[in-house]
Amino acid sequence: MAALVPETACSAPHDPLITCRQVQVSLGNRSVLEDVNLSIVSGHIHALVGPNGGGKTTLLRVLLGLVKPQQGQVHWTAPLGNESHLPFPIGFVSQRSSADFRFPVTVRDVVSMVRRGRRATARDRELVDQCLSRVRMLELANRPIGELSGGQQQRVLIARALALESPVLMMDEPSTGMDRASQEELLNLMRELKEQGTAIVFSTHHPGDALAVVDFGFRVAHTVESVPVNSLEEPHACAAHPPHSSLDEVPR
Repeated sequence: MAALVPETACSAPHDPLITCRQVQVSLGNRSVLEDVNLSIVSGHIHALVGPNGGGKTTLLRVLLGLVKPQQGQVHWTAPLGNESHLPFPIGFVSQRSSADFRFPVTVRDVVSMVRRGRRATARDRELVDQCLSRVRMLELANRPIGELSGGQQQRVLIARALALESPVLMMDEPSTGMDRASQEELLNLMRELKEQGTAIVFSTHHPGDALAVVDFGFRVAHTVESVPVNSLEEPHACAAHPPHSSLDEVPR
């Protein structure tokens, strides 16, 4: 099976693809993130852990280019090495609870949406089936998305993100609704993508077994603090009011 990430997707195995410098974000009159400094590095897995309302989802939206900071800068380094203030296409898996599965579309339709829809080429259709196969959903490709279980729907969303062939994959609480077997498959997929040079960013309340594949850990609670990976499962990692300190070390 051909790799889902092109050879040109990452120019080197440890290049920063997205960099935040002194980023501050307010939504309405409420400050959500302050003094955020971090880099998303190719070929590495980054875990964001923190309490509800701490800013994890907002941080993902900043990295995706969907939320513009009031202060600071975000730079995206395109696959060919050109730095820009505009994001390149990034694979994103939102929380399953935020998706509407009532539309009468099939599993294959959902994944094909990112591959030019009805104008998709034979190569696009082949890639869609590859992505569905990677998450064990190819046999259900013609099933209406609304008839699937929660874990199955989540796997379809992951396949759709993979179909972008982006050098970065971001996931917001990706294991929600997944059974144990599906969670293990997700970890194996993350390992494979990491080996191909993909940068992976995911948010979670409890990383659990995912700690085995994480390279960089960040505690997100109003600000972002770089922490040892083995501390992400400690009780204070998701405490309501962890220390508000800025990031001292940015992975490079």
